[in-house]
Amino acid sequence: MLQQQSQKIQEHEVFPRCTFDDCPSKRNRIGTIKRKRCTKRITVGKQKRINSTSSRFFFNNFLFSTSALLISPILFLWAGGLFLICATAVAESLLPEKEAIDRCPIRIPSSIDRPPIVIGHRGAAFNLPEHTIPAYRLALELGADYIEPDLVPTRDGHLVSYHGLDLGISTNIESIFPGRKRTMDANGETGYFVQDFTLEEIKLIKVRQRVEHRTKDFDDLFRIPSLSEIIDLLYDWKVNVRPRIGSNLNTSKTSGRPGLYAELKYPDLLQEDANISMADLFLKELKSHPESNELFFDKTECESLKFDEYLVPPLVVQSFEIKALKTMRELFELQTAPPKNGVEVEAPIWSNGLLPPLIILVSETKCFQNYESQEADENFWFEVVEARVNGIGPDKACLLTDHASLGRDFMETARLEHRLAVHPWTERMELSFVTPNHGFATAEDELMYLICVLKIDGIFAENVDLAVRVGMKGCDDYMYEGVSYGTNKKKNVEQRSHGTTVCYETEKEEVIIVGLAFCAFGLFLGASLTYWVMARCDRKKKRRNFDDGMAAIPSAEDYDDAGQGRRNVTGNELEML
Repeated sequence: MLQQQSQKIQEHEVFPRCTFDDCPSKRNRIGTIKRKRCTKRITVGKQKRINSTSSRFFFNNFLFSTSALLISPILFLWAGGLFLICATAVAESLLPEKEAIDRCPIRIPSSIDRPPIVIGHRGAAFNLPEHTIPAYRLALELGADYIEPDLVPTRDGHLVSYHGLDLGISTNIESIFPGRKRTMDANGETGYFVQDFTLEEIKLIKVRQRVEHRTKDFDDLFRIPSLSEIIDLLYDWKVNVRPRIGSNLNTSKTSGRPGLYAELKYPDLLQEDANISMADLFLKELKSHPESNELFFDKTECESLKFDEYLVPPLVVQSFEIKALKTMRELFELQTAPPKNGVEVEAPIWSNGLLPPLIILVSETKCFQNYESQEADENFWFEVVEARVNGIGPDKACLLTDHASLGRDFMETARLEHRLAVHPWTERMELSFVTPNHGFATAEDELMYLICVLKIDGIFAENVDLAVRVGMKGCDDYMYEGVSYGTNKKKNVEQRSHGTTVCYETEKEEVIIVGLAFCAFGLFLGASLTYWVMARCDRKKKRRNFDDGMAAIPSAEDYDDAGQGRRNVTGNELEML
């Protein structure tokens, strides 16, 4: 059987798969012809085998490369997604629960291009008597982002707006209640104190201009407003007035609905003198007003904003006393606390789980440990951070010191280290209120320095029109001591003459874009590397198979010694063929 198979091979294939060595050298004519014939067969057969092998390899490699480019990204995405899911699950189980994203932060996001917040200090107090409904209304008409009432209590448990406790400073109370003056045991001061009068009695009093050299034409025309009346004013402005105003207030993406910037006055003194808790009374007033929920605690208003839109928080609470702000936070957190250990905590509908931003006010004597030497007070910043406030309202003297670097250090500590909004007070048009040690000729120059050089987040202003105009002007053309202060927030502004660098926080949108770019690059690099490695392995495998096939080809040793014929092929060799 084996001999028949070997004979069949010899009949149908002359010198099958022969190489150059398979043709023995012969001196006779027949041997020469045989060698040429063999050489020709060798060349043609070899080229056919090479072409056939190359075509198959290219076709298979093309299919493999296409599959690698399609499958590798899918594998990478699947593995990356699985890793992210596992990492997120582990992080959520180990890390404390994060607070919801604040869509209306008190500190304007760096991605929002708009002027600093303008707070109408006591209303438009330059134009009209302070803390009156007309003064608040004028501030809104002039474009203020906030109206700022100073809240003090009456004897019958209502909050009214008045700067201080002694009504005798800027009202006609002496002519109406001449016998009601007394000396307060808590501090020894004498006056007509607001906590000694009921709301009905307060409504009999008329207000006068406090600051000298301002117009007295409106004295004794307006009354002291209650907090409820101020809320009514804001609600009417939001619902009825503002929608009918044909101005950029309705079309701007970064301004619009104003808010209430309420100050709790003298909480410790009132607790001692009249046993009144300002935080509890303020919370009670908010709960009792029918429009406070829609005006101050409407979640949908801020959650519906897009990334390039901004609204100021509708309600801000401020105080000089850290203890009062701590109490206010505790009261709101008690009202809005999530369930603990499966026990539901009562949360009133009116607050919707929202906590207003808290601002600590700082006088010029508390900015530094030693105001004369103007040394930094580390304990002060520790107390500020411990109070968990959202911003700080320093006297502008804290920023406009004799040494310009101290003001910048204060801003960097507040904004960069503690991430607080900075709202200094108070900007007034009169030259007597302009800080003299920086060479400012007008209040506008002073305000431009605060906005463009120190980068404040907001300003208390009694001249609301001045603050709005300067803020809208911008800083593109502003120069101070030979340094240009442009308003490109996406770049770092280097103040070379002072040796300091103001670095702005990276925008979240930019971080996301950079992250996606790195992911895309890594995905492409991983797919390319996968293709290269697998293709190289495939080539080696096919080359190895080709070499194994060539090793099975009969060589010169397969012929007899005379070189004239083939020797018999064994069964194992036949299987290899």
